[in-house]
Amino acid sequence: MNKPLAVLASTMLLALGGCAKPLAPVVTQLPPELPPVIQAFADICIKAAPDFAAAAKAAEAYSIQSKADAAGVLTGTSMDKTLNLQIKPGKECVISTIKQPNTDLTQKFLRSVSYFTNERVPHTLPAKIMVNKELFIFHHDRKNAETFVMMKAKG
Repeated sequence: MNKPLAVLASTMLLALGGCAKPLAPVVTQLPPELPPVIQAFADICIKAAPDFAAAAKAAEAYSIQSKADAAGVLTGTSMDKTLNLQIKPGKECVISTIKQPNTDLTQKFLRSVSYFTNERVPHTLPAKIMVNKELFIFHHDRKNAETFVMMKAKG
């Protein structure tokens, strides 16, 4: 390789390396007092990945009865109205609850994702994380509610 191309390639590799999010170590213990919505997300979404086929059954433990619409999307709400569920089979799993004042909810979510996936995760969201040998995007949206999302990454 000629010298100008080698310098260009090295520069590009260094620049691309700077774009990656730093990863935290794998979490080996769950945070104390894990919020119920995060535990529900782990039980219903993470443990049912990659196809979410068992998610509706897992949701029953949280008193969520889900119903499919014409497109096959499953939705449901817990009997006490504290948890909402949306599952797009093979694509996405979402759990939401009312807005909470907990300022470290996103960090608890990230730590629990690491614990349940046995993967290193970045300190910020959205994040791409491997689950059962498939790549997923995780996100926590705090606008108007607490919404936890796990969707298959494209490509």
